[in-house]
Amino acid sequence: MHADGPSLAESAAKVFKVQTVRDRGGAGYGSGVLVGHELVVTNCHVTRDAVEVRILQGADQWVATLQLAMPQRDVCLLRVPGVPGEPVPVAGTVGLRPGDAVAAVGYNFGLGRQISRGTVVATHPFDGGRVMQTDTAFTGGASGGALFDAEGRLVSLLTFRLPVRGAYFFSVPAEWLDAAQSGALDFVPVGPMPGARSFWESPAAQWPYFLQAASLEAARDWPGLVDLTGHWLQAEPDNDAARMFQERARMEWRP
Repeated sequence: MHADGPSLAESAAKVFKVQTVRDRGGAGYGSGVLVGHELVVTNCHVTRDAVEVRILQGADQWVATLQLAMPQRDVCLLRVPGVPGEPVPVAGTVGLRPGDAVAAVGYNFGLGRQISRGTVVATHPFDGGRVMQTDTAFTGGASGGALFDAEGRLVSLLTFRLPVRGAYFFSVPAEWLDAAQSGALDFVPVGPMPGARSFWESPAAQWPYFLQAASLEAARDWPGLVDLTGHWLQAEPDNDAARMFQERARMEWRP
């Protein structure tokens, strides 16, 4: 089924605006996806400073009462009493390959829900899932929104982008929801999470290899990228993305 078919429209309708009241004052915005009965998932960086979280769609709104947070993965699951609808179908990232069609759905700039179509650039194995790198553009207000495959199934959550031009948009895997929904972690009342930071917000030297490589490529630092991917392939000899980055760097670098 083509990415702009009815299944995508139906799934996109399950993406909500997330509005927060911050503990230091002011409002914040993001996006969230209905993934279970009265359960909306978003990024922790959207909700971590919030004393109140509201889920909005059109003129309707609901208050999130509880949250289950995995800050390092940037995944927060919200319990939202009364929010209606069936959850989106979830496929996860395992079946996706570079070049596959995807669609990003979120509230860019905190405004109306928008759809951005594009393709997978790379899949990066990390922490029991695959972080997706795509060319589907989105802004900060779309954080916590959905990346859907061509069948309208959720594969990952729109999360961050490098501050450069190009195909450097990243989303965290839907597989990480399994831990949130397994019952192994507890819901707590919605409230600020002091010190909560994700893997991509750590100092650059502590980033996973794939993120360091993408940053070097964006900066066109080909010698640095050749050196980094050499270490990366020593640590992970079968990593296709590492090989892709290295080949690209060697083609561009003329010592």
